[in-house]
Amino acid sequence: MAKSLTLYELTDTYAAAQDLLAAGDLDPAQEAELEKCLTGILDRLLPEKVEGYCRIVRNLEAAEEALKVEAERLTLRKRALANRAAGLKERLRLALVAVGREKIDAGTFTVGRQASPPAVAIAEGVALPDEFLIPQAPTVDKRALLAALKEGRKVDGCEITRGESLRIR
Repeated sequence: MAKSLTLYELTDTYAAAQDLLAAGDLDPAQEAELEKCLTGILDRLLPEKVEGYCRIVRNLEAAEEALKVEAERLTLRKRALANRAAGLKERLRLALVAVGREKIDAGTFTVGRQASPPAVAIAEGVALPDEFLIPQAPTVDKRALLAALKEGRKVDGCEITRGESLRIR
């Protein structure tokens, strides 16, 4: 069985054949044979190759979605385990407080209460002096900018661009 051409090889071969036809250096029999080859590429080989690509794309998209779902599931599981561990640690701390102990030796483990480092609690809606605020760079609202440009507003250095994508149906 002959090796099948890659999509790149097919399009490259097609472009080279088109260049030969455009050059006009072929006799009519050669032109007819070349036209027949080009028709074969466009009518049979290219659609087969495109179908193969589309099948691979669909498989990759399905695998991506499955991984996304699995990542979300694992994230939820991780959060549940972390919450459970935090809850058990808090119960242990409360038990030590209830019995008036700072530390307890539990065989393999030693459990002890310790003071947390100082933290700041900020009341809701309080205005802090600027010295305690961290300056942050402004963020561009691209949706609002696009809407303004669509309405005809001129914004220096900005323009509406349109890319191209492939839709597989």
